[in-house]
Amino acid sequence: LAADGREARRLAGESREALPKFLDARERSEIQRDLAHYGALGKTREALVERFKSENALLRNSTGYFPSAVEVALPTIRDEALVNAIADLRTTTLRLALQDGRAIAQQQRAQVAMVAALAAARLGIDEQRPVQVLLAHAQAIEDHKGRTEQLLRALIEVALDDARAGVASRYANAYARAERRTNVFGSFVSGLSLVLLGIATLAGLRLRGAKAALSRANGRLEIAVQERTAELEAEMARRARMEIELRQAQKLEAVGQLASGIAHEIN
Repeated sequence: LAADGREARRLAGESREALPKFLDARERSEIQRDLAHYGALGKTREALVERFKSENALLRNSTGYFPSAVEVALPTIRDEALVNAIADLRTTTLRLALQDGRAIAQQQRAQVAMVAALAAARLGIDEQRPVQVLLAHAQAIEDHKGRTEQLLRALIEVALDDARAGVASRYANAYARAERRTNVFGSFVSGLSLVLLGIATLAGLRLRGAKAALSRANGRLEIAVQERTAELEAEMARRARMEIELRQAQKLEAVGQLASGIAHEIN
């Protein structure tokens, strides 16, 4: 039981730190909540085990010392009724230490009260001390036995296995949903790949046609450029001739003006 509690806390802590990436937000929250509950149950079981160990140790100590306390007390008692009552108490107390049962516990409590009453009535103060010791251990056995039984019932009621199964089931369901999503996504990717392949093929055909058209356009453009270059060269030659003729006309005009001026001066 203690090992199960420790293992539960360890698994819960490690699982919270390493949740799988395929979980969505809702699944992650649910599994974290289940793991926290699982770890808390493990911690509860560990605490109950520790309490049980303490109570059981006290029960074993008193059970081990009780027969010796009876053997010490009986030789000092001369009252036959008290001796018989102590003998009956010894039998019932040892039965109680070994068996579970409320009826035995009630019988043992009644016998403890009877021995205490007889000892108080028929023994002196010094003679009562050994009886008080065995009565203290008898009461301790009854107290610790009841507590150990309660702790055992509480340990059995800690639903650690159910919590572990719940976490495993939620993990399995989340994994199945993730697997279905993966399959759907894989089919979608396959279809999308085919569509993209068709688009790429069509684009390649169109690109090849565009390349051919571009080559033809480049050829026509080169011819047009050559023709335009020839026209520009002819125009530039014509303008050069016109500039020469214009300069010659300007020179003749200057000579005419000079000659006119000289003729005027001569006149």
